Amino acid sequence: MKASLSKRLRSRIRTEVFRLADRVYQREAALRGVQFEEGSGVQGRPNIQILEGEVLVRRDAILRSRDFGYHARIQAVRLLVDAPGARIEIGEGSRVNGTAIHAQSTITIGRHTYIASGTTIMDVHGHAMDPHARASGERDQPLPVRIGDRTWIGLGVLILKGVEIGDDCVVAAGSIVSKSLPSATLCAGQPARPIRSLNTETP
Repeated sequence: MKASLSKRLRSRIRTEVFRLADRVYQREAALRGVQFEEGSGVQGRPNIQILEGEVLVRRDAILRSRDFGYHARIQAVRLLVDAPGARIEIGEGSRVNGTAIHAQSTITIGRHTYIASGTTIMDVHGHAMDPHARASGERDQPLPVRIGDRTWIGLGVLILKGVEIGDDCVVAAGSIVSKSLPSATLCAGQPARPIRSLNTETP
């Protein structure tokens, strides 16, 4: 009985410590320029760099950087926005776990979408494809990325510039998304491609 009470007490203390820490981490992120709507927040400390542009976290969305209770290794959420007019928008009720997102154009994540740890989303490749341009320090041109509503992105996915992932998709762990994917499909591979349709009808 005493052991059970002690376990419950430890759990309550841990929950309260996490809650207080997350309030501090969210305040830090807000001071760095992240706009949080009502009910949205962080779990663990994200790495935020808004050099130019903006980040908007819609209502009830969560940025998760804490690995306690998570089923896989998790890193800190990393958001980098570093070009005039660049924007990251995370939709209502979405969960972004241990993901790195780099925007020089626009990256939009839909509503109630889940993104697993180790995922990287970029709307720019970083360097020019031409070797001479690359050697002179030129960068490639960014292209917007859009991830639809109710989509699930598995562990360790790489999402490249200019793609659109439709609503109700599942993208398998380890996939590389270099071309747009249709709605309501299971997608996998390097590069990712539709494997089969998903039944999204309400039972």
